[in-house]
Amino acid sequence: MKAKICMTMALASVCTMGAAQTQRAIDDIDKEIARLERSDELQTRRTDNANAFFNAKLYNQQKAGNRQAPHIQDCKTLYFKYLYEVGDTAAAPLLPKCIGRLERALKRNAGLASQALTHDADPSGINSREIDGLTYAYSDSIGGVTAYSYPLDNLCNYATMTFCGSDSVRTNYMFAWKPQLFTDMESRRFCTIDGYIAKLTGKDWQANSYIDFNESGSEQKVYDVDETERIDTMTGDIAVSQVKMLAEKFRKSMAKGNYKQCDAIAFVMRRLAEKFDGTLTTEQYDSIKRNVWSMEETGNSQRDKALMRTVSAFRRKTEQKTEKPYRSQSSDLAMSTRSRLGKRLCPPEVFMVVSEFMGYPQMCNDEPTIAVRIIGTAADEDSKIFVGGLAPDKTFAVPTDKRGFRFCKDRVRNSLVCITDGSNTYYAFADTVTINVDMRRGITSASETNMKLMAVQDSLKAFDTEAIKYSTTIDGRLTVTDSAGFARLMRRLDNYVMATIKANSDNAVHLFLLYNYYFRMSQDELALYVDSTGRYASNLLMQPAAKYFNDNEKLKPGTKLADTECWDTDGNKRNTAEFRGDGYTLLYLYYPQNRDGRRGAEIVRQLYDRYGGKGLNIVCHAFTFGFNGDIWRWYIRRNGMERLTNIFGGNFAALNHVNAMPTAIILDNKGRIVDSCHYGPGMVEKVNRIMENRPTAQRP
Repeated sequence: MKAKICMTMALASVCTMGAAQTQRAIDDIDKEIARLERSDELQTRRTDNANAFFNAKLYNQQKAGNRQAPHIQDCKTLYFKYLYEVGDTAAAPLLPKCIGRLERALKRNAGLASQALTHDADPSGINSREIDGLTYAYSDSIGGVTAYSYPLDNLCNYATMTFCGSDSVRTNYMFAWKPQLFTDMESRRFCTIDGYIAKLTGKDWQANSYIDFNESGSEQKVYDVDETERIDTMTGDIAVSQVKMLAEKFRKSMAKGNYKQCDAIAFVMRRLAEKFDGTLTTEQYDSIKRNVWSMEETGNSQRDKALMRTVSAFRRKTEQKTEKPYRSQSSDLAMSTRSRLGKRLCPPEVFMVVSEFMGYPQMCNDEPTIAVRIIGTAADEDSKIFVGGLAPDKTFAVPTDKRGFRFCKDRVRNSLVCITDGSNTYYAFADTVTINVDMRRGITSASETNMKLMAVQDSLKAFDTEAIKYSTTIDGRLTVTDSAGFARLMRRLDNYVMATIKANSDNAVHLFLLYNYYFRMSQDELALYVDSTGRYASNLLMQPAAKYFNDNEKLKPGTKLADTECWDTDGNKRNTAEFRGDGYTLLYLYYPQNRDGRRGAEIVRQLYDRYGGKGLNIVCHAFTFGFNGDIWRWYIRRNGMERLTNIFGGNFAALNHVNAMPTAIILDNKGRIVDSCHYGPGMVEKVNRIMENRPTAQRP
């Protein structure tokens, strides 16, 4: 018995020493993270990535029928940017000391980690990747649903490691950085080193999978898929039959609850599309598209992404015209609408989800058409050129002959034509003058209007490149690292857009800018160009701006909103009229699934802290398509919104012409509109102004 007691004490001592060493490793790394965040050399932005849970349904289902809220863990990400001017000659990245110290701290503590992986960037810049991304998921979640996913490529330097501490608490670090050279709007050459360090702490997650690639860049299998692992893609008919067989197998697996099999089938189908080297007919593509879209959506973001890429890959390999699955007359889709002018020119504070349903097909039928001719040179001999336009227009694959291509098709006059090879995209208006385009340099000759449009596109591209100074997209999402600098750039962009619209009000160029920028414009600015009797009133590009303007006109002060039924957090049916107080009511309408829209939770929470119980009642009204109520309630708890009034659903938004979200409406005690605006700093300013100027009788 004594020997057993001594052995137990010795084991306990070893465990204690191991836990202490692990904690010292964590403290060592945290110290370097804090030092990096304090560095004056870097732009930094700290974010809470817990909303990544909304990429999928992450409720725990260990017991049949027992749905619990997901395990709430802590995940913080620190984005950083190091920017410096360089000469004309290319040189190795100038790595700041604080980044180097953090990298060394991770590597020297890797021996104490339960899982560790480091990778140095490939200086050759070869696109083939060893690892496509790292995914962290709950071990007990449905089908291994993704919790956190980090995109990586071979140009990244990265390190990831997991430390197991006391009480089964795991701490994971993900560190990545890569350099990028660019030329700004003043023709100065810069190098930026963008990166992030993420820390995830909790008990109930584990490193779920490493997605490996072999030497040829083909994705290796993650799960066994029986005979679906051997696929033949020699002809279009075989591809159609394979997709049909996989879709049927997917539905059967879903019915049986075999979610891992569903994951495997989705990824195999994507690989089938990517490896297919033939050409599909329109009928074959339509058959494939119907089978893919028939596969039941389950809220798994990775699986849905694989299915979307399947359709996209097959569409690029279709011989004749193919209709893009975009917007149609029969469906009213919620479009996630950022500034379409560039991938970096989309600050989150002006993000809205806009319902753009305009009855496009009838408009197309009512407009006269002309023959549009395009002659061009591809970037290389292997390029495939695609020519399309706005929905419900068609997209045509144009074959190339020794890099040359031609296109001739009837189009609606002054409709927008898109010419792209996947890497370079150019826009032109449909007119009778032949369009000459070099896919490396842009449109080289065309009508006067199209040459003006090309100049606008060049300017917008310069703005987009300039935004690299103030933001990073290293994880696939735009994160602003220098808010003041980015705000100055957006003001310059606003001025440029408005001046260009004014200068081109007598030609079609202003339509392109209105279509891409209308939701950053005020009602007074839009009123100058949205004219139902004007020359361009029926143009497709004008319709979103016109609808947005007309809907906002119906939300003017003094308007009384229509009340509808809704549901509270307990699942009880209520009416929106019940939630108005004696003073003012701030009605905040949003889509919970939308990451940028959810950021409004912080703003309304701050307004509640200032005015709650002091004459301002705040009601958060969530609208969604197929959203899970359990996850909505969890979102409310996670974002500290329990103190606010939360309601869900109904047709309140549609009935009151609210087609852009998030939208904030300020009501008086009789339900009349006092003011309205969209998410962002303007909302806080309007609420502050109204509350500060309210009558003395309404003050507490």
